[in-house]
Amino acid sequence: MLKAELEAQWQHMEKASEKMEALEQENADLVAERDALKEDVGNLELQVVNMENDWEEGENKRQEIEAELQEVWNLKDALEQERGKFFSSFSIVVSVLVSTLLARRFCSAGVPDYPRIPQHCAAAGESYCTAGTRETIRER
Repeated sequence: MLKAELEAQWQHMEKASEKMEALEQENADLVAERDALKEDVGNLELQVVNMENDWEEGENKRQEIEAELQEVWNLKDALEQERGKFFSSFSIVVSVLVSTLLARRFCSAGVPDYPRIPQHCAAAGESYCTAGTRETIRER
């Protein structure tokens, strides 16, 4: 009977030992999984930091581009205003030149009834008008 009891205790101890080994293995597996998860969390945190930095960099770049675009629009508006002033001035200069050339042509040709001779001869300067035309201008 002592041998049977000793045998029973031995089997009980072997089962407990196997169970303990299984629990130790399970514990080791869980520790390894925990460590792997910690590493994954660390990698994810690093990715989040990198993404935040990229986002901030992108926002800064967007603001720079928007500022440059606004500057371009301002320059475009200024150039359009300058162009308008230039064409307005150019139109006046062309008008005066045409008037002067017409006055020179008609005044020197002695055409007294050219409808706007007084204005054109005055714009061209009276020295370009013939004596007869000057008399006609003075009479009017």
